[in-house]
Amino acid sequence: SRGTPNTAALSMTRNGRMVGSAVVERAKLCLLDCLGCGLFGSTLPWTTMLADVMVEVEGRGPAWALGAKAPLPVPVAALVSGSAIHAFELDDLHQRSILHPGSVVVSSLLSLAQAQPLSGRDFLAAMAGRMNIA
Repeated sequence: SRGTPNTAALSMTRNGRMVGSAVVERAKLCLLDCLGCGLFGSTLPWTTMLADVMVEVEGRGPAWALGAKAPLPVPVAALVSGSAIHAFELDDLHQRSILHPGSVVVSSLLSLAQAQPLSGRDFLAAMAGRMNIA
């Protein structure tokens, strides 16, 4: 949707204040963690099978997914990348809630950003807001 960058920019604030550099640095670490896990997960048989089936069933779109051999529709690319990130359960963990938010948040943002480009700042802002890093 056209509102995505504005939504991302709004995530940079918390209670009316800009989030601090510590939050941005934490978001960068979470992003690197997710990408590393996704690169590994994209090589696993269950991820490559999913990617291949989704290309066949859903067709092509504007977004590349981790492990896909062709670009996919945005929601499908998010599914495939999220599956790759979480494929071996090495991805980020929010200790108190026992959740792995990166597989959902990062995969969705990676896919959306290919259809409607975001600045790095807006990408990290959206991550921080959606993962509740602040």
